[in-house]
Amino acid sequence: MARELIVRGHEALRINISFGDQIFWKLPGAVAYRGRLENWRAFVSDFYDTRGVTDIMLLGDCRPHHAVAIAEAHARNIRVHVTELGYIRPDWLTLERDGMTSFSHFPREPERIRAMAATAPKPSFKVLYPSRFATLAAWDVAYNLSNVFLSPVFYPHYHWHAIHHPLAEYAGWLGKFIRSPLSRKRLKRQLDEIQGWTEPFFLFPLQLATDYQIRKHSPFDSLQEAMERVIRSFARKAPANARLVLKVHPLDNGLVDWARVASELAAECGCADRVVTISGGDVGQLIKRSAGVVTINSTVGTSTLQIGRPLIALGNAIFDVPGLTFQGPLDAFWTGAEEPEADLVEAFIRVLAATIQVRGGYYSRAGIAAGARAAAERVLSDGEVLPRIAPQDRDVVYYRRAAE
Repeated sequence: MARELIVRGHEALRINISFGDQIFWKLPGAVAYRGRLENWRAFVSDFYDTRGVTDIMLLGDCRPHHAVAIAEAHARNIRVHVTELGYIRPDWLTLERDGMTSFSHFPREPERIRAMAATAPKPSFKVLYPSRFATLAAWDVAYNLSNVFLSPVFYPHYHWHAIHHPLAEYAGWLGKFIRSPLSRKRLKRQLDEIQGWTEPFFLFPLQLATDYQIRKHSPFDSLQEAMERVIRSFARKAPANARLVLKVHPLDNGLVDWARVASELAAECGCADRVVTISGGDVGQLIKRSAGVVTINSTVGTSTLQIGRPLIALGNAIFDVPGLTFQGPLDAFWTGAEEPEADLVEAFIRVLAATIQVRGGYYSRAGIAAGARAAAERVLSDGEVLPRIAPQDRDVVYYRRAAE
C-alpha cells in the first residue's frame, strides 16, 4: 500500500517496533522504536506532530501499541484506517475507519442497511486471489523467528501481543503434524458419523484463543469461558435429541486439547454423549446441515447468513442485526432459532462489500497487489464511505445475548 501511495505523490512513513517489522519493510521512510511500551505514547505523539502525519494504517486495532497510536491520532484529528482479513471470504480484506467491531461505523439497523443497499452494487464472489497455506506459514515463520532471535538485540523491549510465545506455537504445530495421520482417521470417522445423524445438531465453530475479537470484543475472558457458557446452556435448554458439534479453528496451534476441554465440560453437564469436537471438515457443508450456528463473533457468521441458517452472536459482531441473528438469550436459541431474512442478508452483504471490504488477500502476491491498490484508492478518496457514529454511541455494548 505504501508503494501505491508513493507513486501517487504521497509520502509513506513506517514505525517498526520489532525486527520482524523491519525485515518486511523494504522502502524508505522507516524509523525504529526501541523503547518501552510506557514511553510509546510520547514517542508516537511527537512523531505525528513533527512529521505532519495525516493518516495512519494499522493491522488490527487492539494490540497495545496500536490502541495508544489510535487514541493519539484521534486527539489530533488524524484519520485512522484499520485493516484485517475480510468478513467475506476467501479473497476480501476489511478496511474500516477508526476500528472494527465495537469501534465500527457499520450500521446495525435493518432499515438503514436496506436503504444503503438500494444504491450498492451486487458483489461478485468469484475467487480471484486464492491463498496458499505454505505462503502464510513461510511468512509467519520468517516474521516470528526474526522477532525471537533478533528483536532482543535490536528491539530489547518488544513483547508479543499474542498469548503464546512463537516457539511454543510452533511446538504445537509440530505436535499436530506428528499426530496428523491419526487425526485424519479420527476426523473421517466423526464426519461419517455426523453424516449419518437423523437428529438435529447445532454448530459452534471455535475462534482462536488469542483472537482480540474474544479478548476485547466479547463478554468472555477466554475461549474456554465461552465454551463453558455454550455447553451449559445446551445441556439445560436444547431439545433432548439435539447434538452440539464444536469445530476447532483450522489455524489453532494445538497447545490446548479443546476436544478434552469440551468433553470434560459436557460430562460435568450431563450431555457427554451429545457433544462432539472435530478438527477439520468443510465448515460450509456443516453449516448447511446444522439446525443453527452459535458464534462469538467469527466471520463464519457471515457465511452462515449467506447459507441461510439460524445464527446467534454472543459477542459484539457487525452482523448482529435484528432480522439476521437471533435476538433472544442463548438459552432460547436452541428451540426458538429462526432463519435470517433473505432480503436483509442480500442487503447486508451488498453494503458490507461496498463500504468496509476491498478485494484482495494477504497471502498471495496478486492478492496483496489488488488489496493495496484498492486500499490506497479508498484512503485517498477520503475513506468516508459510511456515516460516522459518535464515540459515545459506538460504545454501546451489543453482546447482551451472552447474559443468562
